Amino acid sequence: MKARIEGDERVRRLHRLHDEGRVYEPLRVVLHRLCGEVATLLPADVVSVYLRERSASDEDLLVMRANVGFTRVAVGNVQLAVGEGITGMAAETGEVVASDGTHDRFARVEGLREERFPHFLALPILRHGDVLGVVVLQRAEDDPFTAKDVTLAAAIVGPFALALRGERARKKAARESRRGANRQVRLKGRALVPGKALGRAELLRALGGVTELPERPGGEDVSEAFASVARRLNQRIDILLENEGGDFAAELANVRLLLSDERFRRTAVEECEQRGVAAGLWALARRYALAPLQTASGEELEWLERRAAEISALCRLVYSNLEQRPLVRPGGALLMAEAPGGLLCLDILDRRPSAIVVADPMADDSLGARLLAHAAIPTLVSVGGLFSWVREEDPLLIDAEEGFLHIHPSPELTARARKLD
Repeated sequence: MKARIEGDERVRRLHRLHDEGRVYEPLRVVLHRLCGEVATLLPADVVSVYLRERSASDEDLLVMRANVGFTRVAVGNVQLAVGEGITGMAAETGEVVASDGTHDRFARVEGLREERFPHFLALPILRHGDVLGVVVLQRAEDDPFTAKDVTLAAAIVGPFALALRGERARKKAARESRRGANRQVRLKGRALVPGKALGRAELLRALGGVTELPERPGGEDVSEAFASVARRLNQRIDILLENEGGDFAAELANVRLLLSDERFRRTAVEECEQRGVAAGLWALARRYALAPLQTASGEELEWLERRAAEISALCRLVYSNLEQRPLVRPGGALLMAEAPGGLLCLDILDRRPSAIVVADPMADDSLGARLLAHAAIPTLVSVGGLFSWVREEDPLLIDAEEGFLHIHPSPELTARARKLD
């Protein structure tokens, strides 16, 4: 059983929790930090946030967007229909749902091993009667939730609502600013790879959000798309390995193994033939992310997490190849929600973008960061409000020296940046 925080200390931390909900940072960063605080404060073994979203096929879904207690690859990959399972039931009814592991609406998610935490609280995040998402708390078998816990949990939902309300307010302000003349906006980020650059915004679509191709390619086309991506990225790896060694070379070698995985390629072809290309690749990426986690732990789990991210990137690159649409055009500024791994960055190196901007944090020693630094591509990360304010083709000035993103920069700023080129 976890240690309990009581008295004045609990009150103080609850007040601080509400302050965290008002922080202006990338939404997923704020939600993840709130999950960690709640896990300690309540306490709970697992805290998850599911947000209500529309899929590319207009399905009403609950998507896990933040979590502590499960593997990080669950975030974004675990999805439930509204009404599915206990979480879906809370979203459907707008009411708190509790379970001791015997609820008849329990829906098992493959790979999460939720049976380890059967005590379950699902609390809807409400705004004017609308359900924006669900906060889910879970505990181990010997640690049931008490009536006092449920009361505190209801108060804990408030900071999550504040975070979502702030994000919506920023999006509304951004929409209103676009109705008139283009407005200059400056967003704060963290410089990962130094430099300054100008470019038009190009948004990287998530694999789960792409639509089906107008003409459905056959299995041979999908297989050739895999082969084409592998040839091009292997050539880039060969060039890098001529000049790099040590751990960098070892990580590139691991990426190369994925590119040559014939079994994975055959499975992808089968999925695409059955489901269609977009749905097939998305389903494959999710399955590889979650299924192997059933028994993994420790270093093996960390390796699987990295591999799952690279598999998702490979599927995205294959779709891009079939779509005949590169991830970014030369000179464009590529905007991403999540930190890119090795495969995406290898592809980016060939595209010669002016800069990279990422909403989420990105580790300096990650393979992706080292590849971008090797190519000297100015990169800005941890940019709060990125997708609230920026739209496709907006002119940008990326200042990865001072750590700012300028949207619709003034003529003076643009002229000064051009003098540096």
